[in-house]
Amino acid sequence: MTPEDVGNERLKLSASYLNGIAVALITAGVFGPIISYTFGIIPNAKPLPVFIFSAGCFLFSAILHYAARRILGDLR
Repeated sequence: MTPEDVGNERLKLSASYLNGIAVALITAGVFGPIISYTFGIIPNAKPLPVFIFSAGCFLFSAILHYAARRILGDLR
């Protein structure tokens, strides 16, 4: 394996790690609160803070996914 191949594999590993965090953030920060609110698991929750939090998590997840794509753009 050449040094260039090693560098590419490291870049792919970093992109995969960031994308994994983005997927986990979508699951825990978007789907979790919305489903919990919908089924009444969160007591006395107001809808606006739940949806603002979920939107923020979605946006941050999209940023992480975009960063992972940028990392993959550096492959040689």
